[in-house]
Amino acid sequence: MAYHHFEDVRRMTKVLAGFLKQGGKLIVSDFRAGGEVRKDVAHVVAHAHGMAEDVMRDAFAGAGLTDIVIEDAFDYTLSERVLHIFFTVGSKARRQN
Repeated sequence: MAYHHFEDVRRMTKVLAGFLKQGGKLIVSDFRAGGEVRKDVAHVVAHAHGMAEDVMRDAFAGAGLTDIVIEDAFDYTLSERVLHIFFTVGSKARRQN
């Protein structure tokens, strides 16, 4: 759950996807955008409000990943704030023969 800390999630996704073998999967867990931001961390967290589904889908597609699935996982309470955790999964295409 660190994607919300990365300023450029598209670039980070491309880097991570580059390590995948053909047919490999990238799985990222983070919390959904929305809600209040803790004032003590807002200045150091690029996406302090969490990650939007369209941002994640765009980053995965931009990295050449396919079969992108975004699913809710669970809710987590942190400092009286409920975070809605979700997974984004994408596959690195297999080469066609």
